Amino acid sequence: MSALAYAAVGLPLAGTCGYALQRARGRLPTVAVAWTLAGATIAGAALAAHGAPFMPRMLLLVASTLVGMKCVVAAHATDRLAASAWAWFCVWPGMDPRSLAQRGAARPAARLFRAGALGLLSGLACVAVAVRAPLPRLASLVLVFAGSSLAVHFGLFTWATALLRRLGFAAERLFRAPWRATNLAEFWGRRWNLGFAELTALVVHRPLRRRLGRGPATWAAFLFSGVLHELAITLPARGGYGQPTLYFAVQALAFRVEQDHALRGRVWTWTCLLLPVPLAFPAAFRDQVLAWFAQSLGA
Repeated sequence: MSALAYAAVGLPLAGTCGYALQRARGRLPTVAVAWTLAGATIAGAALAAHGAPFMPRMLLLVASTLVGMKCVVAAHATDRLAASAWAWFCVWPGMDPRSLAQRGAARPAARLFRAGALGLLSGLACVAVAVRAPLPRLASLVLVFAGSSLAVHFGLFTWATALLRRLGFAAERLFRAPWRATNLAEFWGRRWNLGFAELTALVVHRPLRRRLGRGPATWAAFLFSGVLHELAITLPARGGYGQPTLYFAVQALAFRVEQDHALRGRVWTWTCLLLPVPLAFPAAFRDQVLAWFAQSLGA
């Protein structure tokens, strides 16, 4: 099966299976089956994308990881998913099924549409400058990654939030002014990619905290995030294995130091986040991202 066929058929099928599995709660060991389904979904994507170019391979692995983890989240959910929540598996990048579970009155979203447009246009401008201007390689890399994040996280995702709100769903922004964070707990828990925060809290941190305590559960949650980033970064790049996981291990260590010594401040926070960031994006990944954008834009 080709990467395109897997995206069109395999991922919706996996989401449907996850939805049906959650509805069968009580008759099956749903959590164990959901983890198996997630693994099969990601493995199928890796096989389907094996011969695909870098960017389609990466996007398919990201999408398959997202759908697979939603199957796991659905199995952990205490309430049965509403009939409309099937769309949550394949439409919304957030991890809270309640965001698309029930439709109500439309909510104002003009401000979000404007913010999304600003993020998208700013991101595309950064990428265009990075691949067309005669800049040092480091500057090009910074602009490409910053521009991609602006366009996707603060552009497309914000538009998706606005659209869902206009349709009457209780969708919330997944990226909430992360530049305002004054400590790592605030950044990772309340401002940056709340879909990941929701996922790790539900399927890793809370279950392990009850059994092992807060410290081991926090380490496990950060390392789990590292493994998911391996699937999205090093697996499609086919190099740099282990480095994203090491980045999140550094974050876990810095988080522990922060908690023990009550450290706060933007200097502390952004030093911890940015200084080890080359680990999060290994050279094999950086090279292929920059090459793909340069080729796509004809630079």
